[in-house]
Amino acid sequence: MPPEVVSGSTERAVRRAVRVLDTVAIASSGAGLIVILLVTLAQVVTRLAGGIQGVVDLTAQFVMPVVVLFAITVTEREGRHVRVVMLAERMSETTQWWFRLVSRVVTIGLVLMITISTAGAAVDAYERGVDTSGDIHLPLVIVLTIPAVAFAVLLARVTADVALTVVEAASRRGRAS
Repeated sequence: MPPEVVSGSTERAVRRAVRVLDTVAIASSGAGLIVILLVTLAQVVTRLAGGIQGVVDLTAQFVMPVVVLFAITVTEREGRHVRVVMLAERMSETTQWWFRLVSRVVTIGLVLMITISTAGAAVDAYERGVDTSGDIHLPLVIVLTIPAVAFAVLLARVTADVALTVVEAASRRGRAS
């Protein structure tokens, strides 16, 4: 792909969009942690008066998935996930680049399948009108929409990373020619 195919303004727009996705993911995960803290504090304070009904369900079904699933996007951005690098360390830089690119493309495929599956489960729960079980009964579609959205954000981030990586390589190659 010649470097002139993607303009600098398009690349900046994609980078800006990725930063916005990261900011939303970080804010969502952080807000979830604060909600867990406040709900737990309220439960402890009101325990002698009978406590608050549904605290465990609320945090387990709604808040914890937000915290964990949106944190995955941040982990991807910072490259802090667990990787097996023993093989990759022995490769040349070019081979490492291709290895990372192929692994990211595979990741896109897997995350796309997970996103479609969770979105399908949410639509199915909505159509059937299924509620959550436990102390609180809310539409299950709410619980199932959280992972669908979180995985869609991760999918957008990884896809943008792959596109930007390819554009940067093409740009470097064009300058070297």
